[in-house]
Amino acid sequence: LPGASPGAISSVVAPVLLKYRVCRPRLLLAGSRAEIDPAADVALLHGEVLLIEDFARQYDPIGDTDRRYRATEKLLHAEEEYLEALCSAKELYARPLARNYPEFHDVIFQPLADLSVVTSEHCQR
Repeated sequence: LPGASPGAISSVVAPVLLKYRVCRPRLLLAGSRAEIDPAADVALLHGEVLLIEDFARQYDPIGDTDRRYRATEKLLHAEEEYLEALCSAKELYARPLARNYPEFHDVIFQPLADLSVVTSEHCQR
C-alpha cells in the first residue's frame, strides 16, 4: 500500500477496510504479530509486511441463553490474545536482548516462556 510520511497508518489502510468491510480492524506485523497503533506514522512500517485482521468475534449461539458459557468463551478469547502478546514479545525483544545482554535474557524471558506454555495449555483445554 502506498503511503507518504507524515501520515497515519489508518489513512493508508482505510480503503482496504472499506473494500473488505472489516468491522473491527486489528493491525499486526506479519513476523511477530505485534499489534500496530493505527495512529503511528507510515514511515515506521517502511518495508514491513502488515496484517489486517477483523477483530470482531464470532460467538456460539449457546452463549445467548447461557451466561456462564458466554463468560467462558470471552475468557478463552482473552487468553488467546494474551498468549499471542507473550509470543510477540519474545519475537520482538528476546533475540536483541540475547545478543546485547545475554546475562539478562534468561532472567527475563525464561519466566515468560514458562507462562506462555501454561497459557497455551489452558487455551487447548
